[in-house]
Amino acid sequence: MTTRDHAHEPGRQGAGHGDHAGHGGHGDHAGHGGHAGHGRIERLLSDERARSMPPDATLRLAGVTPGMMVVDLGCGPGFLTIPARHIVGPSGRVIAVDVQPEMLDHLRGRLAAAAIDDVEVILATDEHVPVADGVADVVLCALVLHEVDDPAGFLAGCARLAKRDGIVAVIEIHHEDVPGGPPVAHRISAPAILDLAGRAGLNRHEVVRLNEDRVLVRLGRGAD
Repeated sequence: MTTRDHAHEPGRQGAGHGDHAGHGGHGDHAGHGGHAGHGRIERLLSDERARSMPPDATLRLAGVTPGMMVVDLGCGPGFLTIPARHIVGPSGRVIAVDVQPEMLDHLRGRLAAAAIDDVEVILATDEHVPVADGVADVVLCALVLHEVDDPAGFLAGCARLAKRDGIVAVIEIHHEDVPGGPPVAHRISAPAILDLAGRAGLNRHEVVRLNEDRVLVRLGRGAD
């Protein structure tokens, strides 16, 4: 699975969330498109970004609660990773996955500075995410889906990682022509996400508008 070489958030070039911010895929692909320069990392962790998408509130809307196992696909420098660890607490677990070693190195430094030693940091490839099937209560996929060349396959990879009753939480930029962000032609609307999710067996959903720029789609498997 490959990604387009663009990664933008509204008003900030080179950001996505992924931390997700400008991540390339995950699920069997995870990372950022483009090179992880210092300026880009600063944008991904900026106060402006935190104000526009408060990490704690975003994670709770995604379904993250104490004691959960969370896989942060396309974690970048950890915009959501470290707040997720604080929410799940010592009885939970967080796995952070990305395809860019520079992003993971920066995340490791931030984890060390915060005296957090129980987040598992994993380097993936475009073809494979080395995480076991069915482990996650929540799989985070923030501002990644619009970058992958095979979004249906990507969501199938996310579904692989989730428990039977788990959540795949997708955050994307609204399909409307909001300022900044990726070209409108590369954005994925909430209805399109639901269509792609259905092909991956994720037919339970809830759509939440995070702010004027971003939408959160919580996906899961329906009852048997």
